[in-house]
Amino acid sequence: MAHRMIACDIDGTLLNNKAHFTDRTLATLRRCIRRGTAVALVTGRRLRSSIKVARMIARDIPIVANDGAVVLAPDGTVIHSETFDPDRALRIAEACFATGHSVFMHRFTFEGPDLYYKLHLGFTPSETYINLVGADAEDLEEIPQSLSWRPLKISTMGAKDALEALQSKLGLEDSSTITLDMYAKSYWLQAVPPGCDKGAGLKILARHLKIAPGNIVAFGDNYNDLPMFEVAGTAVAMSNAPDDIKARADVITSSNDKDGVARFLDDVVLCSPPQVP
Repeated sequence: MAHRMIACDIDGTLLNNKAHFTDRTLATLRRCIRRGTAVALVTGRRLRSSIKVARMIARDIPIVANDGAVVLAPDGTVIHSETFDPDRALRIAEACFATGHSVFMHRFTFEGPDLYYKLHLGFTPSETYINLVGADAEDLEEIPQSLSWRPLKISTMGAKDALEALQSKLGLEDSSTITLDMYAKSYWLQAVPPGCDKGAGLKILARHLKIAPGNIVAFGDNYNDLPMFEVAGTAVAMSNAPDDIKARADVITSSNDKDGVARFLDDVVLCSPPQVP
C-alpha cells in the first residue's frame, strides 16, 4: 500500500506524557516529509494550539483542528470551517453548567481570545487548563443570553460517570457530534457541530491534497480518533489507548511514551520506496 499521508492525533499519540516531542519522533516525521509523504495533525485541540505544535515539526503542516470543525491547508489557508448556531451552542453550554460542569467555548479567530469559559470553582483540572491556555482564554463570568459569534466547539470536563450521563442527555436532545475522551488523566466531553468529526475533516483535507483515503496512515489513542480510523487505509492505535480503541485499529504500535508513532513509521513507512504523487 502507498503511504502518501500520515494523519496524527497530538495528545497521547505524537506527544509523550509530558506533552513534549521526543527527538526521535521529530526526526522521523521530518524524514517522512523530505521523502514526499505528507504529515497532517488531526486533533481535538484549539486551532491556535494546533498551529504551535505543527510549527515544531515543519512550516507547512496541514491541520484538522477542533475535532474536524476547522481544516487548514499546508500554506495555512482555511479550506473548511463549521460553527454552531449560537442558540444551539448556548443550550449545550447551559446544560453543562447546570449539571455542575465548567464550560469552554472555542472561537475561530486568529486575534484575541479564542477560548471563552465559565468555571465551576473547585474542580482543579479545569482551573489548571485555563492557566495553561493563559491569555488566549477569557472569562465569560456568566453564561450569556445570546452570542454575537458562532462557536466551533463546546467542551467540559469532570468525572466519567457524570459526563456519561450528560453525554446521553445531550445525545437525545441534540444532533451535534458529542464524544467522551480522556486527556492527561482527565475526562472531557466535547461537542462539535453536526457532521463534524476527525474523519470528516480528514476527508476534506485529503480531497484538497488529492490523496486517496486508502493511502493515509492514521494514528490515534482516543474515541474521537475512531472516525479518522474509518477513513484511513491503515489505522494505528497506540498501546496506551483503551482496549476498545485498539480493537478498531488495523495495527497497534508502542505507547506515546515509547515513540510509538516513530517506531511504526521507521519500520513500515520509511522502509518502503518513496511515494511519487
